[in-house]
Amino acid sequence: MKVGKFIKEGESAKKWNIVIKKDSQREYTNNGKDYIKYKVEFLDDCTYKTIVTGKSDGKNPIRIGDVITNKIIETDHQFIKISSQYFNKTDEIILEKIE
Repeated sequence: MKVGKFIKEGESAKKWNIVIKKDSQREYTNNGKDYIKYKVEFLDDCTYKTIVTGKSDGKNPIRIGDVITNKIIETDHQFIKISSQYFNKTDEIILEKIE
C-alpha cells in the first residue's frame, strides 16, 4: 500500500488513478490532465493522513492544507478497502493496485 499505482475498482486508469511514492501521493483525473498532490503521513500500519499540498483543478472543492484521514479496513490480494474521512463525512472506496 505504501507505494504503487492504484485505480478505483471498476474505473479506468485514464479516468482516475492514484500514484503513491514513499511519503507523497498524486491523484490524477481527467485523463491525467488534472491532479491533486498530497503529503502522506502514516500514523500506524493501517491509518494514514494526507495533506493537500497542490492541485491543478480549480473546480475541485478540496483546498491546499486540507487533511484527509484514511484507514485501511481490508486487503485482498491487489485490492484495498479504505475508509476516508474529510469534510465531516466518511466514504469507503476499494482500490486496485495495478503497478
